[in-house]
Amino acid sequence: HIHGEGVMVATDLAGNSTEDITAFLTDPLHIWWIIDVHSEIFPDLPDGFATKRPYFTMELDRSFNPQPAGGPPPIFTYRIYGSPDFCGPYEARSPWRPWSPNKSIDDIPNFVTEGEWVLLVVIGADEAGNVEEWPLPGSPVDGPIDLCTATPIPGARNWKRFLFTGFDAPETVIDPTFWHDVNANNNIDNEPNFGSSRLIPLPDDIGIPVRAEFLVSAIRPPGQSAPIRIQWQLIEDGVLADQFIDATTTPGSFDLGVYTANGQVRRITAPVDIATLTGQPGLGDVPLRQRPVTYVYRAAAYFDDNLDTTPDPTDNNGVFDPSAGEIMDPTPANVYFTVVPTGVSNYIKAPTDDDSQPIKEQEIR
Repeated sequence: HIHGEGVMVATDLAGNSTEDITAFLTDPLHIWWIIDVHSEIFPDLPDGFATKRPYFTMELDRSFNPQPAGGPPPIFTYRIYGSPDFCGPYEARSPWRPWSPNKSIDDIPNFVTEGEWVLLVVIGADEAGNVEEWPLPGSPVDGPIDLCTATPIPGARNWKRFLFTGFDAPETVIDPTFWHDVNANNNIDNEPNFGSSRLIPLPDDIGIPVRAEFLVSAIRPPGQSAPIRIQWQLIEDGVLADQFIDATTTPGSFDLGVYTANGQVRRITAPVDIATLTGQPGLGDVPLRQRPVTYVYRAAAYFDDNLDTTPDPTDNNGVFDPSAGEIMDPTPANVYFTVVPTGVSNYIKAPTDDDSQPIKEQEIR
């Protein structure tokens, strides 16, 4: 019960009470809680990604954090499974690692070899001793585990499947430009140009759209000649506005095409319309002109081929297939920007504005 100045007092059936300091010191009472425990693995990469450096950290993901003074801290254990195939079967390659408050996982290369598929499972326990569930009910804890028939707990983030590869992933690069498309031709002419500034004002004229241009390129590691393709997303105020995954999954979306060498750059604009943007609404446009609108343009390059074999037309098909050993950039490129309404735009000028030009001052004596 709550006693006095909002202090929680607990009493057991024997009459011991936390209100009695003497009794508390000699026969302490502990207040525990019973909640579900959910841990997560970082970095949060998609299922089937490939990595040359399999190093991770673990955290408890919880809405209630009691923050007990003096501990004990949450503790974790994990186990590493390996398989020659994407689906499995995955066999246990390590014992359950000793329970520990250490949140780092850095010993995976000790238990698997390059070219193998890895299943990493983490189990967390909080300060009260609540322990996380096994995320693959129906699959044996000691293996073998078939991940193509398993039914993981929905939303569970305490397991990862990935390819431990000896190859580096491609790197994605985005060079953005933002402008007012006064001429409504989707080209950057002699118009208000905000460069790569992440804060873009709406024009006073509602008929002039705000455009974004993204020049997207990919950097391939030395010695790799496999074709590269790119998946992208445009997110508006946290909601997916447009994307390209592949021609089958997202038909009609803009495909940046195949990259065959470093230095190749492809242009994409937003809002994306592969036919024509003339007369189409711009970014942050009606009915959103009265408030700021935040965007993210994200792109990730991947090798559209299995790097362990000679070029294979069945792999080089415009579809990212991790089960075929194709590797995607594990750190996608992101461009964050905000389109602000007219009231705010009065304080923002394009670098080309007359009032923004450098002024040379000379003192005359």
